[in-house]
Amino acid sequence: MASVGILIIGSLYWQNDPVRDPIRANWQSKRLDLTKQYKVKAPIRYGRLAHKRSNTYTMVFSRDCQKPGTVGEAIAVRCQNDVATLPELRKEADELWTAECAPRAPSKSLHGDWGCVVLLENPRHSPRTLVADWKGYILGLKYPILRTASGEPPVATADGMLTIDWPQLADGSGPLDLDLLLATATEPSLMGGRYANPAEIAAAWNGAPHEVYYFHNNRANGITTFEDADILNLLV
Repeated sequence: MASVGILIIGSLYWQNDPVRDPIRANWQSKRLDLTKQYKVKAPIRYGRLAHKRSNTYTMVFSRDCQKPGTVGEAIAVRCQNDVATLPELRKEADELWTAECAPRAPSKSLHGDWGCVVLLENPRHSPRTLVADWKGYILGLKYPILRTASGEPPVATADGMLTIDWPQLADGSGPLDLDLLLATATEPSLMGGRYANPAEIAAAWNGAPHEVYYFHNNRANGITTFEDADILNLLV
């Protein structure tokens, strides 16, 4: 059996009101073990313009944010069930994708034009046969190739793997003690091959102040980026 968790980098963690967001709330209560959640280091930044959030920025993974001084923090939550077979792993991926897409109906292919479900394996004790089965399955789904900034390595592969480093616990006590992590990698919104800077990110929220709660809720729940202080200083 392999332990599996979800690496969460945004509202999937805190937007879970059982009345307004029943699908996400049900996913958390039925699939996640909320007594086993961990703050971890993660290469994340505000990099995707979300139309449903009035063209303000949401979080993306970025390999450039693995450089010293650029690593952020996210939340990893263990799933209630361990997995031993591809159908069991697919079940957790399907449930994650449904929660991500809510309230829209999710596609059955674990991806859309905005992102896809990806898998990260612990290099110290990876269930390699299960990972190989996952890769073969995802190749059949014809995943999109997510864009990256100019010169930045891709964060996701065509066979459904997340290419970031295995997370370290934010308190410095060592690596996260799970075998696998599922996450959602999203397509960034690039300008001339680069990510938005703090001034541009803050300007988007200043133009739609009713959406800035996304930024503040992330911070209140321990989901942060290396640019947070600069963004905060530029908000009106």
